[in-house]
Formats: sequence, C-alpha cells, structure tokens
Amino acid sequence: MVKNSIMTINYNCPHKDRPHYARGMCRSCYWKMRYKTDEEFRKKTLEKIRKAVKKNYEKKVKEDPEFYRKKSREYRHKYPDRWNYILARYYFRKLNDEKRKELIKEVMGIDVGVTNEQNV
Repeated sequence: MVKNSIMTINYNCPHKDRPHYARGMCRSCYWKMRYKTDEEFRKKTLEKIRKAVKKNYEKKVKEDPEFYRKKSREYRHKYPDRWNYILARYYFRKLNDEKRKELIKEVMGIDVGVTNEQNV
C-alpha cells in the first residue's frame, strides 16, 4: 500500500472500483467509519438531520395547513385493515374487564377469565 496517494486501496473497503483517499477508504466508507467511531460527529450529524426534518415538516404545514390530516387520511385509505386494528386496540384498552370479557365471548364464542393487557 502506497502512502499519500490518491489511489491507495484499503482492503477493508469493498469498493475496489472507486478512488480511495483518507485512510485508504472511499468516500462513503470513510464517512461511515467516522459516524460509527466519532461520538461527537454522530451527535452533530443527528442534530442536523433532526433540524432538517423539522424544518421540512414546518415548511409543508406552512404550505398546506391540512398536511397531517391528509397524510393520516392517505394512510387510512391505503391500509384500512391496519387502521382498523389500531383503533380496535386503542378502544379495547379503554374498556373495563367486564366489557372486555363480554366482547371476547361475543366475538370468539369462548368464556374467558380476566384478560391481561399485555397479552391483548
């Protein structure tokens, strides 16, 4: 391996066809290594990403105040079974134990004891 050369190849980098620079790695492998090893760099990167995502959503809401409602509506239309399942779980948790027993007995046709929320 030749030092200080643009074409230095590190055999840990799987991208043999790309030019290799710092520490004998291609650009993507170098940034991946830096993200995984440098905690301060990782924190800064995550903070930048969070700010960018927040700014993007604020921009979308400013352009269209109904943005979140439309997004929710699209999800409900695209995945009606999942949406119904989410709502069923939500309302089932709000029921008291007697109502839960009655509902399970009615739907499944079996007699049950006290239900445990963790198993539902």
